Formats: sequence, structure tokens, C-alpha cells
Amino acid sequence: MATPTDVPLLIADSLGKEVAGEPLLDPVSFSVAAGECVAVTGPNGSGKTTLLRLILGRDTPTTGTLTYGGPLARRRNTHIGSALGAPPFYEDLTLEEHLTLLTVSWGGEAATGRFAAVLEALRLTRILHRFPSELSAGERQAAGITFALVQPASLLVLDEPEQGLDAERTHALGALLAGRRESGTAIVMASHDAGLVAATAGATVALADR
Repeated sequence: MATPTDVPLLIADSLGKEVAGEPLLDPVSFSVAAGECVAVTGPNGSGKTTLLRLILGRDTPTTGTLTYGGPLARRRNTHIGSALGAPPFYEDLTLEEHLTLLTVSWGGEAATGRFAAVLEALRLTRILHRFPSELSAGERQAAGITFALVQPASLLVLDEPEQGLDAERTHALGALLAGRRESGTAIVMASHDAGLVAATAGATVALADR
């Protein structure tokens, strides 16, 4: 079992975002190291998704700084896995073909042994040969989470991964995330599910209702 290191992979220092003078994210500070999970909580509109977009480099802060350490400082794009927004599907590829494409895009570095465990835990093995249009909303969400979980990433950034999942899949997701954390992966996760947060996170960043 891996234990958290003393060297953060990510440091947010008074990180905030405004648009036309209106705050989308009030300044927030936290850090996350290998083997740690930080849960971002708060009501809708408090800035959870904005914070995750800043971490992923999909938006730029107007206040504060983000500092990346370890492998993220060298090759951030290949060391961060994410599930943010609608899953990135190609409608003419099966779920299995999506996983094959992802493996190739990572230079064949995906932990192929992880595929089977994640697919079985999220009850997706039986639908490997289906196309996205043949999946239910819950299956599409679970498949999108799978794309992030099988990536050999040092940091996972997840936006309400429990959304659309039934209780059984949510419980399985908590166990999968706890396993990634124990193996040394850092996680930053926005969530409304208190049970998932309790099963996964060691620290919480609570954003205020604005």
C-alpha cells in the first residue's frame, strides 16, 4: 500500500476566477500529493467545475497560482486523467474499440490488467461490443469513468463521477478510487455524494454558496 508523499503534485494558492467582475470561483488554497484524495464539495454554482477546469488547464485563473510538481511538471498532459463533462465518445466505435484507441494514444502504456477489474466492477464487461447509442445513460457515465480510471495517470481529476450511477456502481466506484489512491495516484474529485467522499477522500475543500 502506497502512502502519501511530502512532495505535492499540485499546489493551488489563492486560486480564483472572475468573468467581467463576477466571481466564478472564490480564492481557494490546497495541495495534493501522490496517494492523496482531495474532495471538492459545495452547492451548485459554488465553482467546483471551474476549479477542475483550472487544474486541467482548460481555463486560466484571474487570481492566485497553480504549481505542478513531480511528473506533472514535466509532462502534465500525459500524467493527468480526467472525467469532466460528457464522456468523449465516437459513435461508430464500440466500448472495446474506445479502450483500444485510448491505449494506443497513451503509447501502449495503459495498465491492461486494470481494464478487466474496472469493467467488471462497473458492470460493463457484458456490453464491451456495444456502440454508445446502445448504452443507457448510466452505462455511458460508467464508461466515461472507465476511460479515466484505466489511464496510467499520476493525477485523476473527476467532476461528480457518481452522477447517473446507481447505488451499486457508486459503491464500486468508491472502491476503485480507493484502490488507485492506495497505489499512489493523487485524486481531486468534485462530488455531492457524502458516502463516496467518505470512502475515498482524506481531505475536503468546501466551497461556499455564493
